[in-house]
Amino acid sequence: MAGWIRVYASQLDCSGASLFWAGSPPDELCRSIREVGQLDPVLIRAHDEGYKLLSGYRRAAFLAQEHREITARCLPGPGSPLEDGLLYLHANTHRPLDEPMRVQALRYFQPLLEPEELTRCVAPLLGVPPRSGIWRKYLAWIELPVFWDDLLRVGNVPLAAGTILARLRQDELEALRPYFEAWKWSQGRAVQWLTLLQETVLGRGWSLVQTLEAVDGRRVLESGLAPQDALQALTTQAKALRYPQLDGMGYRFGDLAKRLFGSSRWEIIPSPNFESDAVELRLRARSVEDLRAAARALNEATAPESPLGCLKGLFQIAQDEQSEP
Repeated sequence: MAGWIRVYASQLDCSGASLFWAGSPPDELCRSIREVGQLDPVLIRAHDEGYKLLSGYRRAAFLAQEHREITARCLPGPGSPLEDGLLYLHANTHRPLDEPMRVQALRYFQPLLEPEELTRCVAPLLGVPPRSGIWRKYLAWIELPVFWDDLLRVGNVPLAAGTILARLRQDELEALRPYFEAWKWSQGRAVQWLTLLQETVLGRGWSLVQTLEAVDGRRVLESGLAPQDALQALTTQAKALRYPQLDGMGYRFGDLAKRLFGSSRWEIIPSPNFESDAVELRLRARSVEDLRAAARALNEATAPESPLGCLKGLFQIAQDEQSEP
């Protein structure tokens, strides 16, 4: 049966691995304890000739620093790494969790539970629906080496990228690591870039290192470009390598649009991946004069004396590509 005791906080063993979210006490907690005292007990277990802390690290750390006693609920029995970890999760169900915190917890339980047990016992306590898509992303992530957790924590690598990264060999992960250490990647861009690289590796029979060389990855890495420009360059080059035909179509379309509309405010956009011959015109104007100038540019581009071949060409790039031998 659990009992209640008071003991000096400095006498508690707070080094247990099950305290995987342990951190420094925030200022508001310190101020609260100074003003009204400890309101919530910590959870401990008798250990050797002393006591082992199971939950309440920040309160214990502050009270130890103040050389004060702490109120604790002492659980019976020797416990186990699994039992202590689950108790810690239950005691912290009120805490808001982010992705790095969930990964920390899963790293602790991974060697203690089979995947099915991990899903059944831990997923609900982490606020993740078992067998959901997001849960599968967490399971994929913990197959990665631990050093990737730091990149997730600082926001450089999105959790979704782990689904692709976890399938790679150690040398391939090492080749990719500098690109994720250098910049913060959005989920969409990271998944797109990795997918393009993987498809190129499979389609051409290259290694990942050869593929990175082919897309000038090292040059972009060392270019000093602004983050968004660097990520755009990497993605554009990977797409061009993966879809060389599509890249050529894009250049042809861009050349025709420039010849027709010059530097006007019109943005001419082909259908995604040239799936059809439709085009989209977009205009961003900041004044009436911008609108008038854009209207003049549109009239000139579509006038009878305009380069008719250029105008028709915008609407038949996909058709021309298919007819070429």
